[in-house]
Formats: sequence, structure tokens, C-alpha cells
Amino acid sequence: MSRRFDVYEHPLKGAWGVAVEGQSITVAAIQNGELSQSTLKPIALAGEISKRVRGGFKKLPRAKYLATDLLASSGLLGWCFTETHPDLAMFGGSVLFTPKSHSDDLEQLTAQWCETLRKTSLSEADLQAWVDCLKRAESYLAAPRLHPAFALVLADWAICNQRFLSSEHENMPTRRPCELPTAWSEWLNKSFTTGTPVQSVLEQLEWSLKDVLLKSTSTHPQLNSEDGWTADTSAFAF
Repeated sequence: MSRRFDVYEHPLKGAWGVAVEGQSITVAAIQNGELSQSTLKPIALAGEISKRVRGGFKKLPRAKYLATDLLASSGLLGWCFTETHPDLAMFGGSVLFTPKSHSDDLEQLTAQWCETLRKTSLSEADLQAWVDCLKRAESYLAAPRLHPAFALVLADWAICNQRFLSSEHENMPTRRPCELPTAWSEWLNKSFTTGTPVQSVLEQLEWSLKDVLLKSTSTHPQLNSEDGWTADTSAFAF
């Protein structure tokens, strides 16, 4: 289970955190991205905190999680304390996420998602790294900012299965990306201003507006007019 630490920081000596869970006390010290952890007996806790305060450490107002991330000082991956849950902090943060359920079969789900994601420009290394993160996840299944394909595929599954979906950005579309690609493209463009365009990923997934309209000709005969697939989009909400 992800622990939350009361964190004390020093401008030169790094950060020192303590997590108390009943009689179990975990201490974590971070300096220049390097982590050292130990356990502490309850009787020694007050003395250790007092020693840090006397040494110039100041307590931060909010508890934090222990996580790995790209360090601003070096640009390299290292340890840090963060207010973001570790499940949502992978690859520099998440675009959207859904709570993990005890009934989720991640072996089956990740295999299903990978089959879809391999249609896109995602590298196999990034795909496997995401799968590994999902299998380690404790509370949330998240789509990282690494590539828009993650967000599109996870959102499509979540909405299809009536799962709660959340994001820091407002006005997230409520219908599946494979049904409402234009709305999802516009919404995700807020998060993906560089890199692979969202529209290109939708085309790779065969979820573009053209794909949606072509697949709908059997149920919307008016789309079979001589003007082709652009003849009538009035049946679709964007």
C-alpha cells in the first residue's frame, strides 16, 4: 500500500520523511534523487523529528507520497516526494484515470489493450512500460502523458464499461472515442500540444470521423448518397 509521509525539507540536505502506520514507522531520506529507507521504533520517533528540526529541516504543510520521477535539477529519473498518488505520477503525470477494481483481470485487460495499441505509432518499449505500471497499480488505472493512444484506449474501455473516469481538465467527452472522435481530439489537444497529433492516432486506431461515418452507413442510409461519406453528419453530435 502507498504510504503517505510527513516530509521535512532542508535547502542543502534534501528531504526526510516519516510514515506512521500503527506501530510500524518507515523513514525515507532523499538527497539528489537517491533514496535510503529504514524502520524506526515508536519510542525513537520524537527524538528523530527533533533532531531534524534542530538541524534546519522545515516540515511541509501536506503529506506526500514517495515516487520516482524526472528530476528538475538533472533531468534524470530519481526519487522524490510528491502529492500525486504514485499510480498517477508515471511518465510525468496522467491525462486521465479510472479507479482500479478488485475484479479487474489485468492480464486479460492489458493483452486486449496492447492488441489495440499496437495499431498506433507507440513503441513496444513504451507500451510494455505502461503495462508494467498498470500491473503494479494499487488504486488507479491511468493513461500517461507519454502518448495520446493510452488515453484514447483507456477512455474507450472505461466508458464502454460504465466506469468512473476523471481528469484535471474539465469537459471531458462522455461518449467513447470510437464514437465521438472529433470531441476527443479537441479535448486531448489540451494535453498533447507536441508529439504525435491526436488526430493521427485516431486514424491509426480506425476511429477517425471518416471511419465512424463509413461504419454507420448500414444504420444511416442517408450517408449512402452520391456525395459519399461527407454527405450527412447531422446524425452525429460533436
